[in-house]
Amino acid sequence: MVIEKYELGEEYWNDRAATRGLQAVGHLDSSNQEFHVDTEAAWKVLQSLTQHYRGEVLDFGAGWGRFTQRLLKTHRVTAVDSSRTMCEMSKNLVQHVAPSCTLPFKNERFDGLFIYAVIQHVPDAIVEALCKDIRRVLRAGSYMIVCDAVGPPHKSRLGHSTRRPLERYQKLFPGLDMAATQITAGVYQPVLLVGELEK
Repeated sequence: MVIEKYELGEEYWNDRAATRGLQAVGHLDSSNQEFHVDTEAAWKVLQSLTQHYRGEVLDFGAGWGRFTQRLLKTHRVTAVDSSRTMCEMSKNLVQHVAPSCTLPFKNERFDGLFIYAVIQHVPDAIVEALCKDIRRVLRAGSYMIVCDAVGPPHKSRLGHSTRRPLERYQKLFPGLDMAATQITAGVYQPVLLVGELEK
């Protein structure tokens, strides 16, 4: 059942937001306290990297805006998510986009990209098309911060998350390279990838 909902994308995340609240964007096995500790630990690492951003940043898959709020203190940010429920929870901080492979933005609009634990949730069938469209709205040389499940191919026990090797991420976003293998100590330990987009 979870996999069927996941295949629908938005429905899965709307349900997860309705049942888990702000922790909907956290690991399913994390307690509320672990979720907040991990968020703060991740931000301590990520904050110093955001100094490389120039111009407007796309926060893709922002959920209810847990990192968007922090990014907005020093940068111009457009945050998007495919879950209407998450966007409503953000109090208009995050704009809703249809769960498709086409973003409603002109070519080369953004100078930076921020993605935290999102691409791992995109099914293999559409991940290349989606990432191609994300690249379309980024200028060449855009600074990218991507934290995700990177490693040997693996599907989560519920089927809602896929780990992919570094080489796959480098094809999806040319210019990315590994910066850190662990930025949190909790259940979910994303790998930090950074770099400037090569077009």
